[in-house]
Amino acid sequence: MRSSRRAQLARIVSQAARIGGSELVLTGDFNEWRDKRGLEALDPLHVITPGPSWPAPFPRLRYDRLAVSPGIRVDDSGVFVTPIARIASDHLPIWADLTLRS
Repeated sequence: MRSSRRAQLARIVSQAARIGGSELVLTGDFNEWRDKRGLEALDPLHVITPGPSWPAPFPRLRYDRLAVSPGIRVDDSGVFVTPIARIASDHLPIWADLTLRS
């Protein structure tokens, strides 16, 4: 349910902020297909959605994302698509090139 996903994401962000300091990167399957709704707990992080990554054999939905704090710049990102990636999981892996801002 969306309400439980929102609550879980809020708990993760809260705990990560306590232990992560000023630089924070969260990655994974956020189980949300919309770009904004359901991701409110991630404010003020910058959310990156590299592209469709689920289901791996024929990706159509963008569940997998990165959320980075303002001190981190995302230089590039994408979805890793190879034959082995399509069978290794039900999600294709996402990637990002990051730079810490001075």
